[in-house]
Amino acid sequence: MKKKTNPNDQTIKLVELNSLGILAGPCESEKDFIKRVNKLKHFSISVEELQEKVGSDLHKFEEMYERDLDLKIDWLFEKKKKNWLNILQPACTWIYHFDDIHYPILEFKGLNELLNRREILRHEMIHASRSSFNEPVFEEFIAYSTSDLKWRSFFGPIFRHSYELYGFALLSLVLAIPQCCLWTTIAYLGLCSALFARLIYNQKVFKGALKKIQSMFDVVSPLSVAIRLTDSEIRLFSRVENSAIFKYIERQSSLRWQQIINSYSLNSTRYF
Repeated sequence: MKKKTNPNDQTIKLVELNSLGILAGPCESEKDFIKRVNKLKHFSISVEELQEKVGSDLHKFEEMYERDLDLKIDWLFEKKKKNWLNILQPACTWIYHFDDIHYPILEFKGLNELLNRREILRHEMIHASRSSFNEPVFEEFIAYSTSDLKWRSFFGPIFRHSYELYGFALLSLVLAIPQCCLWTTIAYLGLCSALFARLIYNQKVFKGALKKIQSMFDVVSPLSVAIRLTDSEIRLFSRVENSAIFKYIERQSSLRWQQIINSYSLNSTRYF
């Protein structure tokens, strides 16, 4: 006879996993989530097997805690064998996919004069926790919001793709040549204008969503909920009234939203 699962036990487990940074993904079924939990939290795959697949020596991090993000992670590994990271990448979170599971593994180039290890960890914790997400627009906005410096928090997510960064760097180098043509200058100014305009727009959307989250959820920081939302939900939260957001939440039945709703209290008096 199949043993029945107590709904209360499942809720408690979802809340526990939420605080550990094991977040249900937008398209992740309960079966796939449970499988990922068993792999990440209980290490049903051995460290030796993981090292063999990754091709590197791995070092398990000590427990990392971030209050504003409501994350307490103790399942991350760091690569000792370094891949090539460019000068603008003090760290990187690599997502390895095997056995139908996404494994986030951190890589550090070393301490940087402008970035301390704690800030880098905060940033990479977000990417690691969202390894089951494929939401590229606002993830960097969330990650850079944890920066200690306001200018980095604002300008950090200006590049969404690596080719934008490389294109900007290449045009900057060409522009430094005294004989560069007019079209190079026009292309450079056009790229800068487009990147800055997109940044301003997305920052406005992101800040608007954070404001709505703060008004609707009983949380220390709105980032703790934002890290668990999709790009489309962040846009939605930014542009509609609280009552419409509440109705949207009521319609959600995914495992991800079960995890969010059971982990964070809604301020019912502020819906309307």
